[in-house]
Amino acid sequence: MRKSRFVTKILATVLCIAMLIPLAVTTNAAETGSDSAAFTSISTTRLSMTDQREVTLSFNLGYKPEATNLEWTFGGDPLDEWRNWEDEENGGEPVFTVKDLTIAENGDVSAVLSVDYLFDGDDAAYWRPWYAYRGLYELKVTDKSTGKSASQTMRYEVYDSYTPYDELDSKIKDIMDHQTNNLYMSYESTGLSTDGKDIMEVIVARDKAVVDNYMALLQRAQTDPEAVAADVKSGKLADYQIPVYITNIHPNECPAVDQQIEFLKAIATEETISYKNADNETCTYNVKDVLSDVFFIIRPTENPYALEHYQRGNSEDFDLNRDSTYQTQIESQVATADLVKWKPVTLVELHGFIYYARTQLQIEPCTPPHEPNLEYDLFMNYALQGARAFGDVASMNSIYNSSSEYAKENGATEDNKPWYDIALESGFDPATGRFEYPSDDMSTNYTPTYALFHGTIGYTVECGENNEASVTMGKYGLIGHTAYVAENKDDLYLNQLEFFRRALNNEESPETEKWFVTQDNQVEANFREKDEYGKFYPEYYVIPTDADSQRDIADAYFMQEYFIRNGVQVEKLTEDVTVDGVTYKAGAFVIDMHQISRSFANAVLYKGKIVKNWTGLYSESVTNFPELRGFDCTAITKAGVFEGKTADANTVEYGTAWVTTYGNTATVISNNGLAAVNAVNDLLAKGVTVGFITEAGDHYSKGDFVIDHKDAGQIDDQYVIEITHVADVPKAKVITEPKVYVDDDHFDRFAFSRQMNFKTTSDVSEANVVFSSNEPEEDVQAAVKAGLPFVGASANILEYAKATIPGFDFDIQWIIEEGMYGPEEVYNDYEALFNVEYADSLITASYAADGDFTTYTKGGSIISAYPEEAAVLMRASSEDDFYKAGWWNGIDDPEAGLKGHAVAIDYQANGLDMTVFCTSITNKAHQTDDYRLATNAIYSKLLGTDFNVESGETPEPTPNPDTKPDTGKDTQSPETGDGMTVTVWVMAATLSVAAVLVLSAKKRED
Repeated sequence: MRKSRFVTKILATVLCIAMLIPLAVTTNAAETGSDSAAFTSISTTRLSMTDQREVTLSFNLGYKPEATNLEWTFGGDPLDEWRNWEDEENGGEPVFTVKDLTIAENGDVSAVLSVDYLFDGDDAAYWRPWYAYRGLYELKVTDKSTGKSASQTMRYEVYDSYTPYDELDSKIKDIMDHQTNNLYMSYESTGLSTDGKDIMEVIVARDKAVVDNYMALLQRAQTDPEAVAADVKSGKLADYQIPVYITNIHPNECPAVDQQIEFLKAIATEETISYKNADNETCTYNVKDVLSDVFFIIRPTENPYALEHYQRGNSEDFDLNRDSTYQTQIESQVATADLVKWKPVTLVELHGFIYYARTQLQIEPCTPPHEPNLEYDLFMNYALQGARAFGDVASMNSIYNSSSEYAKENGATEDNKPWYDIALESGFDPATGRFEYPSDDMSTNYTPTYALFHGTIGYTVECGENNEASVTMGKYGLIGHTAYVAENKDDLYLNQLEFFRRALNNEESPETEKWFVTQDNQVEANFREKDEYGKFYPEYYVIPTDADSQRDIADAYFMQEYFIRNGVQVEKLTEDVTVDGVTYKAGAFVIDMHQISRSFANAVLYKGKIVKNWTGLYSESVTNFPELRGFDCTAITKAGVFEGKTADANTVEYGTAWVTTYGNTATVISNNGLAAVNAVNDLLAKGVTVGFITEAGDHYSKGDFVIDHKDAGQIDDQYVIEITHVADVPKAKVITEPKVYVDDDHFDRFAFSRQMNFKTTSDVSEANVVFSSNEPEEDVQAAVKAGLPFVGASANILEYAKATIPGFDFDIQWIIEEGMYGPEEVYNDYEALFNVEYADSLITASYAADGDFTTYTKGGSIISAYPEEAAVLMRASSEDDFYKAGWWNGIDDPEAGLKGHAVAIDYQANGLDMTVFCTSITNKAHQTDDYRLATNAIYSKLLGTDFNVESGETPEPTPNPDTKPDTGKDTQSPETGDGMTVTVWVMAATLSVAAVLVLSAKKRED
């Protein structure tokens, strides 16, 4: 779900510590005294933190004990010490109470164990550290006078159906083994997570032929959708089934996992399922009838590591729900490739939780602003109906309907009515005619939004609470939604076929434009910016693969692989073609926009949209791979210019180094992308002397790298880089191998270790340079003050820079919101893709040499003052059209706005060596084109003597072609392990209480 930035940080701190300590509570669970006997009977051995229940039990110690001598413990602690959080000021109420104790003459003892909520009610969401309490406990009764006891191992969970990671496979396999509906069910891995876990998928269909026939039909639908549509309309195609795709990406929102499992269990073991509809009428869900029209693809979670460790992010701590298009994470690559493979008609991504909500269920579609590449009119033909089908049945078959106390407190006036929110509707205020509480799909990085680019109607579904009732609600929501899809199969499929047809013809519909509105609900003119032919979509995109036309060949080949994985058809030129005076050379990749994936291709490649005057966006709106990843790509608006001049290129190719020879004295590596940085760090690790060129020459630029020609053979074959052998020795300084201090910021860690191949350390005493996107810790500040070079980027380091550099100051444009569900929120999520001006500096020279005068920032900040000794490295352009894309309402403010202001300085005075960027550099690990601002700064701070070469002629080295490209990321799984120290559960409770105090002033779920 989409979470407040501040709230996310607090929750992450609390829950990461809480997750370390479940064993502290249960260490005594298996300790049974030598005189202990088992209970003779017990009504259940499973207890829930979010449910009140009574457990009847009996035991016999071999004699008649005195009631006053019986001591009851749970997990080794007296029952009286287990207190809930309902009345914390007064110590809380007992969680466990023994009542109805009877002792017979023969020694038979019976009692009722009354179990209350562990926390403050029937919900364990948010700050409640339930994970620290779950596990196996010993319920024990001891006669203090004799030492004899009786005991029973009990399982204590957040709710009864909760599925931990280590039971997921067995639970699903057990359902399959005991199914009674004779269905086709498969359970297979679709890929591995970053830490090497299987990402599993369940397919449920009437029979296997259903799945095989659908895949054949899909191939036909993608090439001739009009013919398939005609067959549907005529009835020729009647016995076909369409997929409903069900998934989860945040398994710490744990009902979302169990909703799928309970739904799976129901359709596998029940012929019919009764449920109430919106009118409180009883309906029947006939499983085999439904499976005559649909089949199910169920993915319990895309993030198995997070399920195992109870966290939001993957093992790299990335939020995968901000990565569906960036795809820096392996899990995102696996998930999107699978989604593209199936192209389901609808997708339901299950989440939790809604914070300060009016209801306990919220469903998309979203409010505006909508991503311009979405064919929103087609989506909205059926999106609301599908959402209501989920919401009506979910609400009416759970406690979360209008009859609930919660609903009454939040405005419900009738009993037995559905009670839930649809984001599009609840975000709009009829009284003002405005979308007062936007919940947008402007970002391309949510899975449901990603699905829309491929013709799938995608939904994010948010449940409100962490309990069994939410599991039940989600299970019935899936019953309602899948029944709707089955009943409306033809209409939904024809709608998807129209999406395919429109895309194949590269058509644009004026109906789509009606959905692109302002916050005042007025159609925004030219929201889809048009070309000279009045079109939004171009005819082609061209990505050159030759060094004369392409600044980063490695990225060109990376994009071919990326597009193939995402279902985009790729071609390549078979001959040189000149368009409008520009010659595109044979071998260049071509994306013909007459294809079903044109919406996605355009979303990735077009420049982006300036979002004007909205009060809030949930996540980044700028995708723009050419600018943020750093490669040349041209939109071609003339139709047919490449017709008959391309060949299929849908098999991944791996580029090789582009080598040019003018001599054999020195070898230059062009500093034009991540592949070059990786190659240089590899050479430094091998002990090769590498120079940083300080003056441009005939065949190289300032800021490029140079090695002795004799060392050229040390360049690893895998690097797709530009190599130039030259006859002279460029003026350069020798680079000392960096060892970079990086703190626990997950973007920084991933960028420097995985994407850039630096040696890194978290111990500043081992480092020779610091990089940080956050205010440094005290030991780091002390080291910097003592002269350790520092490179910092983002709005988060500006207070530190102000406190450290005399005369430095900054401005941040804060976003202040009054939210629907809670108090005012302040944060700095403005973003901009904008043009810049560079000073003559080693830090920016490689960008100037490439003609790359565009950068990106997340954070809405500028440098407003700096000392005379500081050199301004980069400032926002003063041109009127400097702002290319993003969301920054005050960007034109003459004082605090971005235009013309400094955004990076270098300060070397008073014993300090600091480079400060107010722009982000590693945000989401996507803006990799900006990484070299950091790497150039790092190298420039570690320069030694003049570079030179050994004299004498050397044989000509020939770098060998590589069998794989450099993609800017490490594909190896990191080492994992469990080296945690078990601490006491009291720590979690203390931290949680602290979090409550903070959260009471915060709001907004994400």
